Amino acid sequence: MLSLKAITNTISDDFPEENIARLKKHNIQSFWLHMGLALVLLSSLVYAHVGSIRSLIIWFGFLTVTGFIRLNHNSSEIKPSKFDPSSSKIWVSKYILLTTLMSSLWGAAGVFLFSEEPVVQTTLIILLISVLIATIPVVLASRAAFFAQFITILAPLAFSMSYNFSSGDHIMLIICLVALAVTIIFASSYLNQVITQLQETQQALQAQAETDQLTQLANRRAFDMSFKKEWRRSTRERNPIALLIIDVDDFKLYNDTLGHYTGDEYLKKVANAVRSNARRPSDIAARIGGEEFAILLPGTGVDGAYRVAERLQKSVERLDVKYPLDKNRKLTVSIGISSCSPKQSKEGGNTDIVFPAMLIKSADYAMYQAKREGKNTIVVEGCGMHSVPEPIKDSPLKEPSDVVPV
Repeated sequence: MLSLKAITNTISDDFPEENIARLKKHNIQSFWLHMGLALVLLSSLVYAHVGSIRSLIIWFGFLTVTGFIRLNHNSSEIKPSKFDPSSSKIWVSKYILLTTLMSSLWGAAGVFLFSEEPVVQTTLIILLISVLIATIPVVLASRAAFFAQFITILAPLAFSMSYNFSSGDHIMLIICLVALAVTIIFASSYLNQVITQLQETQQALQAQAETDQLTQLANRRAFDMSFKKEWRRSTRERNPIALLIIDVDDFKLYNDTLGHYTGDEYLKKVANAVRSNARRPSDIAARIGGEEFAILLPGTGVDGAYRVAERLQKSVERLDVKYPLDKNRKLTVSIGISSCSPKQSKEGGNTDIVFPAMLIKSADYAMYQAKREGKNTIVVEGCGMHSVPEPIKDSPLKEPSDVVPV
Protein backbone atom coordinates (compact mmCIF):
# COMPACT_ATOMS: atom_id res chain seq x y z
CA MET A 1 0.00 0.00 0.00
CA LEU A 2 1.33 3.41 -0.99
CA SER A 3 1.62 5.53 2.16
CA LEU A 4 3.01 8.98 2.92
CA LYS A 5 5.89 7.45 4.90
CA ALA A 6 6.74 4.99 2.12
CA ILE A 7 6.82 7.82 -0.43
CA THR A 8 8.96 10.02 1.84
CA ASN A 9 11.56 7.28 2.13
CA THR A 10 12.06 7.31 -1.65
CA ILE A 11 12.82 11.05 -1.82
CA SER A 12 16.28 12.53 -1.41
CA ASP A 13 16.98 14.57 1.74
CA ASP A 14 18.46 17.41 -0.33
CA PHE A 15 15.57 17.72 -2.79
CA PRO A 16 16.41 20.84 -4.86
CA GLU A 17 14.23 23.92 -4.44
CA GLU A 18 14.12 24.40 -8.21
CA ASN A 19 12.48 20.97 -8.55
CA ILE A 20 9.78 22.01 -6.10
CA ALA A 21 9.21 25.11 -8.23
CA ARG A 22 8.88 22.87 -11.31
CA LEU A 23 6.37 20.64 -9.53
CA LYS A 24 4.32 23.66 -8.46
CA LYS A 25 4.25 24.94 -12.03
CA HIS A 26 3.35 21.47 -13.30
CA ASN A 27 0.59 21.27 -10.68
CA ILE A 28 -1.25 24.24 -12.19
CA GLN A 29 -0.87 23.03 -15.77
CA SER A 30 -1.73 19.45 -14.84
CA PHE A 31 -4.93 20.48 -13.06
CA TRP A 32 -6.38 22.12 -16.16
CA LEU A 33 -5.16 19.23 -18.32
CA HIS A 34 -6.97 16.73 -16.09
CA MET A 35 -10.16 18.78 -16.23
CA GLY A 36 -9.99 19.06 -20.03
CA LEU A 37 -9.30 15.34 -20.54
CA ALA A 38 -12.09 14.42 -18.12
CA LEU A 39 -14.58 16.54 -20.04
CA VAL A 40 -13.49 14.91 -23.31
CA LEU A 41 -14.01 11.45 -21.79
CA LEU A 42 -17.41 12.37 -20.36
CA SER A 43 -18.51 13.81 -23.70
CA SER A 44 -17.55 10.63 -25.56
CA LEU A 45 -19.32 8.44 -22.98
CA VAL A 46 -22.51 10.51 -23.12
CA TYR A 47 -22.36 10.48 -26.91
CA ALA A 48 -22.03 6.68 -26.93
CA HIS A 49 -24.65 6.27 -24.16
CA VAL A 50 -22.14 4.44 -21.94
CA GLY A 51 -22.52 4.52 -18.14
CA SER A 52 -25.05 6.32 -16.02
CA ILE A 53 -25.00 10.08 -15.73
CA ARG A 54 -24.89 9.76 -11.94
CA SER A 55 -21.76 7.57 -11.91
CA LEU A 56 -20.05 9.89 -14.40
CA ILE A 57 -20.81 12.93 -12.25
CA ILE A 58 -19.54 11.16 -9.11
CA TRP A 59 -16.29 10.17 -10.87
CA PHE A 60 -15.77 13.68 -12.22
CA GLY A 61 -16.55 15.15 -8.78
CA PHE A 62 -13.92 13.04 -7.03
CA LEU A 63 -11.36 13.92 -9.70
CA THR A 64 -12.14 17.65 -9.43
CA VAL A 65 -12.00 17.71 -5.60
CA THR A 66 -8.69 15.82 -5.55
CA GLY A 67 -7.31 18.16 -8.19
CA PHE A 68 -8.34 21.22 -6.16
CA ILE A 69 -6.73 19.79 -3.02
CA ARG A 70 -3.48 19.20 -4.91
CA LEU A 71 -3.69 22.66 -6.47
CA ASN A 72 -4.19 24.22 -3.03
CA HIS A 73 -1.10 22.32 -1.87
CA ASN A 74 0.95 24.86 -3.86
CA SER A 75 0.24 27.44 -1.16
CA SER A 76 1.58 25.22 1.64
CA GLU A 77 4.57 26.80 3.38
CA ILE A 78 7.89 24.99 3.12
CA LYS A 79 10.25 25.85 5.95
CA PRO A 80 13.93 26.42 5.11
CA SER A 81 15.74 23.10 4.76
CA LYS A 82 18.60 24.24 7.00
CA PHE A 83 16.21 24.30 9.99
CA ASP A 84 13.89 21.48 8.93
CA PRO A 85 15.50 19.15 6.40
CA SER A 86 12.37 17.01 6.12
CA SER A 87 9.94 19.82 5.28
CA SER A 88 10.52 19.75 1.53
CA LYS A 89 10.27 15.95 1.52
CA ILE A 90 6.90 16.10 3.26
CA TRP A 91 5.60 18.62 0.71
CA VAL A 92 6.76 16.46 -2.21
CA SER A 93 5.36 13.30 -0.58
CA LYS A 94 1.91 14.85 -0.23
CA TYR A 95 2.11 16.05 -3.83
CA ILE A 96 2.96 12.53 -5.04
CA LEU A 97 0.23 10.97 -2.89
CA LEU A 98 -2.41 13.30 -4.36
CA THR A 99 -1.08 12.69 -7.88
CA THR A 100 -1.29 8.94 -7.34
CA LEU A 101 -4.85 9.33 -6.07
CA MET A 102 -5.79 11.20 -9.25
CA SER A 103 -4.06 8.50 -11.32
CA SER A 104 -6.07 5.87 -9.44
CA LEU A 105 -9.30 7.67 -10.39
CA TRP A 106 -8.25 7.53 -14.03
CA GLY A 107 -7.33 3.88 -13.60
CA ALA A 108 -10.78 3.23 -12.17
CA ALA A 109 -12.22 4.78 -15.31
CA GLY A 110 -10.42 2.08 -17.28
CA VAL A 111 -12.53 -0.51 -15.47
CA PHE A 112 -15.91 1.08 -14.75
CA LEU A 113 -16.14 3.21 -17.88
CA PHE A 114 -14.74 0.62 -20.27
CA SER A 115 -16.98 -0.18 -23.24
CA GLU A 116 -17.02 -2.37 -26.32
CA GLU A 117 -17.75 0.72 -28.37
CA PRO A 118 -14.63 1.35 -30.55
CA VAL A 119 -14.96 5.13 -30.16
CA VAL A 120 -15.03 4.86 -26.36
CA GLN A 121 -12.16 2.37 -26.30
CA THR A 122 -9.95 4.53 -28.50
CA THR A 123 -10.80 7.70 -26.57
CA LEU A 124 -10.19 6.02 -23.20
CA ILE A 125 -6.82 4.58 -24.26
CA ILE A 126 -5.61 7.89 -25.70
CA LEU A 127 -6.71 9.82 -22.61
CA LEU A 128 -5.10 7.37 -20.18
CA ILE A 129 -1.82 7.54 -22.09
CA SER A 130 -2.05 11.35 -22.01
CA VAL A 131 -2.59 11.29 -18.26
CA LEU A 132 0.37 8.93 -17.86
CA ILE A 133 2.64 11.21 -19.89
CA ALA A 134 1.45 14.17 -17.79
CA THR A 135 2.80 12.46 -14.64
CA ILE A 136 6.38 12.37 -15.97
CA PRO A 137 7.50 15.34 -13.75
CA VAL A 138 6.95 13.04 -10.74
CA VAL A 139 10.16 11.26 -11.78
CA LEU A 140 12.05 14.34 -10.54
CA ALA A 141 11.09 13.36 -7.01
CA SER A 142 10.99 9.57 -7.08
CA ARG A 143 11.31 6.93 -9.78
CA ALA A 144 9.41 4.42 -7.66
CA ALA A 145 6.49 6.83 -7.31
CA PHE A 146 6.55 7.50 -11.05
CA PHE A 147 6.49 3.79 -11.88
CA ALA A 148 3.52 3.43 -9.52
CA GLN A 149 1.56 5.70 -11.87
CA PHE A 150 1.85 3.04 -14.61
CA ILE A 151 0.22 0.45 -12.38
CA THR A 152 -2.60 2.71 -11.20
CA ILE A 153 -3.39 4.04 -14.70
CA LEU A 154 -2.76 1.22 -17.18
CA ALA A 155 -3.17 -1.98 -15.13
CA PRO A 156 -6.95 -1.59 -14.67
CA LEU A 157 -7.40 -0.98 -18.41
CA ALA A 158 -5.35 -4.07 -19.28
CA PHE A 159 -7.43 -6.04 -16.77
CA SER A 160 -10.67 -4.95 -18.44
CA MET A 161 -9.38 -5.81 -21.90
CA SER A 162 -8.17 -9.24 -20.79
CA TYR A 163 -11.78 -10.46 -20.63
CA ASN A 164 -11.86 -10.25 -24.40
CA PHE A 165 -8.89 -12.55 -25.01
CA SER A 166 -11.23 -15.20 -26.38
CA SER A 167 -12.04 -13.06 -29.39
CA GLY A 168 -8.39 -12.13 -29.89
CA ASP A 169 -9.33 -8.54 -30.67
CA HIS A 170 -7.39 -6.97 -27.85
CA ILE A 171 -4.25 -9.10 -27.63
CA MET A 172 -2.21 -6.89 -29.98
CA LEU A 173 -3.61 -3.76 -28.37
CA ILE A 174 -2.49 -4.91 -24.93
CA ILE A 175 0.95 -5.76 -26.33
CA CYS A 176 1.15 -2.27 -27.83
CA LEU A 177 0.17 -0.74 -24.48
CA VAL A 178 2.92 -2.68 -22.69
CA ALA A 179 5.46 -1.66 -25.34
CA LEU A 180 4.38 1.97 -25.03
CA ALA A 181 4.65 1.82 -21.24
CA VAL A 182 8.18 0.40 -21.45
CA THR A 183 9.13 3.13 -23.94
CA ILE A 184 7.81 5.85 -21.63
CA ILE A 185 9.71 4.33 -18.71
CA PHE A 186 13.02 4.35 -20.59
CA ALA A 187 12.40 7.85 -21.97
CA SER A 188 11.51 9.25 -18.54
CA SER A 189 14.53 7.55 -16.93
CA TYR A 190 16.82 9.11 -19.53
CA LEU A 191 15.14 12.48 -19.00
CA ASN A 192 15.64 12.16 -15.25
CA GLN A 193 19.34 11.38 -15.73
CA VAL A 194 19.83 14.38 -17.98
CA ILE A 195 18.03 16.72 -15.56
CA THR A 196 19.99 15.33 -12.59
CA GLN A 197 23.32 15.81 -14.37
CA LEU A 198 22.40 19.37 -15.33
CA GLN A 199 21.38 20.15 -11.76
CA GLU A 200 24.60 18.71 -10.36
CA THR A 201 26.64 20.77 -12.83
CA GLN A 202 24.65 23.89 -11.99
CA GLN A 203 25.07 23.31 -8.25
CA ALA A 204 28.82 22.75 -8.66
CA LEU A 205 29.20 25.96 -10.66
CA GLN A 206 27.10 27.90 -8.17
CA ALA A 207 29.10 26.54 -5.23
CA GLN A 208 32.32 27.50 -7.00
CA ALA A 209 31.01 31.01 -7.68
CA GLU A 210 30.05 31.46 -4.02
CA THR A 211 33.18 29.97 -2.42
CA ASP A 212 36.44 31.73 -1.61
CA GLN A 213 39.04 29.63 -3.38
CA LEU A 214 41.78 30.13 -0.79
CA THR A 215 39.88 29.46 2.43
CA GLN A 216 36.87 27.51 1.11
CA LEU A 217 34.58 29.75 3.14
CA ALA A 218 31.69 31.62 1.59
CA ASN A 219 32.89 34.62 -0.41
CA ARG A 220 31.57 38.18 -0.23
CA ARG A 221 28.92 37.53 -2.91
CA ALA A 222 27.51 34.53 -1.02
CA PHE A 223 27.68 36.45 2.27
CA ASP A 224 25.66 39.36 0.88
CA MET A 225 23.01 37.02 -0.49
CA SER A 226 22.78 35.08 2.80
CA PHE A 227 22.72 38.29 4.82
CA LYS A 228 19.75 39.62 2.87
CA LYS A 229 17.89 36.31 3.20
CA GLU A 230 18.52 35.98 6.95
CA TRP A 231 17.61 39.61 7.57
CA ARG A 232 14.25 39.08 5.93
CA ARG A 233 13.70 35.94 7.98
CA SER A 234 14.59 37.80 11.18
CA THR A 235 12.15 40.54 10.19
CA ARG A 236 9.33 38.02 9.70
CA GLU A 237 10.08 36.11 12.89
CA ARG A 238 11.07 39.21 14.94
CA ASN A 239 14.30 37.57 16.07
CA PRO A 240 17.65 39.29 16.70
CA ILE A 241 20.54 38.78 14.33
CA ALA A 242 24.21 39.28 15.22
CA LEU A 243 27.31 39.90 13.13
CA LEU A 244 30.98 39.39 13.95
CA ILE A 245 33.57 41.09 11.75
CA ILE A 246 37.04 39.64 12.29
CA ASP A 247 40.31 41.14 11.11
CA VAL A 248 43.74 39.53 11.43
CA ASP A 249 46.04 41.91 13.30
CA ASP A 250 49.09 43.24 11.42
CA PHE A 251 48.64 40.75 8.62
CA LYS A 252 50.51 42.93 6.10
CA LEU A 253 53.61 42.43 8.25
CA TYR A 254 53.25 38.65 7.91
CA ASN A 255 53.06 38.94 4.12
CA ASP A 256 55.93 41.40 3.86
CA THR A 257 58.20 39.44 6.24
CA LEU A 258 57.36 35.80 5.51
CA GLY A 259 56.00 36.02 1.96
CA HIS A 260 52.51 35.72 0.52
CA TYR A 261 52.59 31.92 0.34
CA THR A 262 53.14 31.65 4.10
CA GLY A 263 50.60 34.38 4.65
CA ASP A 264 48.02 32.41 2.68
CA GLU A 265 48.71 29.34 4.81
CA TYR A 266 48.08 31.36 7.95
CA LEU A 267 44.86 32.72 6.46
CA LYS A 268 43.70 29.16 5.88
CA LYS A 269 44.34 28.36 9.54
CA VAL A 270 42.38 31.39 10.68
CA ALA A 271 39.58 30.46 8.27
CA ASN A 272 39.39 26.98 9.82
CA ALA A 273 39.09 28.57 13.25
CA VAL A 274 36.30 30.84 11.97
CA ARG A 275 34.50 27.87 10.40
CA SER A 276 34.77 25.72 13.54
CA ASN A 277 33.13 28.45 15.63
CA ALA A 278 30.18 28.92 13.28
CA ARG A 279 28.69 25.76 14.75
CA ARG A 280 24.97 25.93 13.99
CA PRO A 281 23.61 25.08 10.54
CA SER A 282 22.17 28.59 10.34
CA ASP A 283 25.49 30.32 11.13
CA ILE A 284 27.28 31.76 8.10
CA ALA A 285 31.08 32.08 8.01
CA ALA A 286 32.63 34.06 5.15
CA ARG A 287 35.79 35.75 3.96
CA ILE A 288 34.73 39.27 3.03
CA GLY A 289 38.13 40.86 2.38
CA GLY A 290 41.86 40.15 2.20
CA GLU A 291 42.37 39.27 5.87
CA GLU A 292 38.83 40.07 6.98
CA PHE A 293 36.20 37.50 7.92
CA ALA A 294 32.60 37.58 9.08
CA ILE A 295 30.26 35.32 11.03
CA LEU A 296 26.53 35.95 10.76
CA LEU A 297 24.51 34.56 13.67
CA PRO A 298 20.73 34.50 13.08
CA GLY A 299 18.58 34.40 16.19
CA THR A 300 21.47 35.57 18.38
CA GLY A 301 21.81 38.54 20.73
CA VAL A 302 24.91 40.33 21.98
CA ASP A 303 25.67 37.84 24.78
CA GLY A 304 25.62 34.83 22.47
CA ALA A 305 27.71 36.63 19.85
CA TYR A 306 30.28 37.64 22.49
CA ARG A 307 30.69 34.01 23.60
CA VAL A 308 31.34 33.02 19.96
CA ALA A 309 33.93 35.80 19.66
CA GLU A 310 35.73 34.64 22.82
CA ARG A 311 35.85 31.06 21.57
CA LEU A 312 37.21 32.27 18.24
CA GLN A 313 39.97 34.30 19.89
CA LYS A 314 41.05 31.28 21.90
CA SER A 315 40.98 29.10 18.78
CA VAL A 316 43.27 31.54 16.96
CA GLU A 317 45.64 31.67 19.94
CA ARG A 318 45.88 27.88 19.92
CA LEU A 319 47.15 28.03 16.34
CA ASP A 320 50.45 29.11 17.92
CA VAL A 321 51.52 31.23 14.93
CA LYS A 322 54.45 33.41 16.05
CA TYR A 323 54.56 37.15 15.39
CA PRO A 324 57.34 37.87 12.82
CA LEU A 325 59.16 40.56 14.83
CA ASP A 326 58.52 39.26 18.34
CA LYS A 327 58.61 35.56 19.17
CA ASN A 328 56.79 36.22 22.43
CA ARG A 329 53.69 37.37 20.55
CA LYS A 330 51.27 35.29 18.51
CA LEU A 331 48.95 35.86 15.60
CA THR A 332 45.77 37.50 16.91
CA VAL A 333 42.47 38.86 15.62
CA SER A 334 40.37 41.90 16.43
CA ILE A 335 36.62 41.33 16.51
CA GLY A 336 33.74 43.77 16.23
CA ILE A 337 30.26 42.71 17.32
CA SER A 338 26.81 44.14 16.80
CA SER A 339 23.34 42.69 17.14
CA CYS A 340 20.09 44.12 15.80
CA SER A 341 16.44 43.29 15.88
CA PRO A 342 15.00 44.28 12.48
CA LYS A 343 11.99 45.76 14.32
CA GLN A 344 12.91 47.11 17.72
CA SER A 345 10.18 48.25 20.11
CA LYS A 346 10.57 51.58 21.89
CA GLU A 347 8.84 53.01 24.91
CA GLY A 348 5.26 53.95 24.18
CA GLY A 349 4.68 50.99 21.86
CA ASN A 350 6.30 52.53 18.79
CA THR A 351 8.65 50.54 16.57
CA ASP A 352 12.02 51.58 15.22
CA ILE A 353 12.75 50.55 11.65
CA VAL A 354 16.24 49.05 11.54
CA PHE A 355 18.10 48.72 8.27
CA PRO A 356 20.59 45.99 7.31
CA ALA A 357 23.32 48.58 6.79
CA MET A 358 23.04 49.52 10.47
CA LEU A 359 24.18 46.05 11.54
CA ILE A 360 27.07 45.91 9.09
CA LYS A 361 28.26 49.44 9.77
CA SER A 362 28.02 48.98 13.54
CA ALA A 363 29.99 45.72 13.52
CA ASP A 364 32.56 47.25 11.17
CA TYR A 365 32.87 50.31 13.43
CA ALA A 366 33.35 48.03 16.44
CA MET A 367 36.12 46.10 14.65
CA TYR A 368 38.06 49.30 13.91
CA GLN A 369 37.51 50.41 17.49
CA ALA A 370 39.07 47.11 18.61
CA LYS A 371 42.07 47.93 16.44
CA ARG A 372 42.40 51.35 18.05
CA GLU A 373 42.20 49.85 21.54
CA GLY A 374 45.32 47.76 21.00
CA LYS A 375 44.19 44.84 18.83
CA ASN A 376 43.49 41.29 19.98
CA THR A 377 40.33 42.81 21.42
CA ILE A 378 36.58 42.32 21.24
CA VAL A 379 34.40 45.42 21.01
CA VAL A 380 30.60 45.53 21.01
CA GLU A 381 28.79 48.33 19.21
CA GLY A 382 25.08 48.98 19.64
CA CYS A 383 22.82 48.85 16.61
CA GLY A 384 22.51 52.61 16.10
CA MET A 385 21.99 55.09 13.31
CA HIS A 386 25.26 57.01 13.80
CA SER A 387 27.23 54.99 11.25
CA VAL A 388 24.55 54.72 8.56
CA PRO A 389 24.79 57.09 5.56
CA GLU A 390 22.09 59.75 5.36
CA PRO A 391 20.60 58.42 2.06
CA ILE A 392 19.81 55.14 3.82
CA LYS A 393 18.36 56.89 6.87
CA ASP A 394 16.02 58.89 4.66
CA SER A 395 15.12 55.99 2.38
CA PRO A 396 11.41 56.00 1.44
CA LEU A 397 11.30 52.21 1.38
CA LYS A 398 8.59 50.84 3.62
CA GLU A 399 10.22 47.55 4.53
CA PRO A 400 13.75 47.28 5.94
CA SER A 401 14.18 43.98 4.07
CA ASP A 402 14.14 45.95 0.81
CA VAL A 403 17.46 47.61 1.64
CA VAL A 404 20.35 45.66 0.19
CA PRO A 405 23.46 45.32 2.42
CA VAL A 406 26.23 47.71 1.54
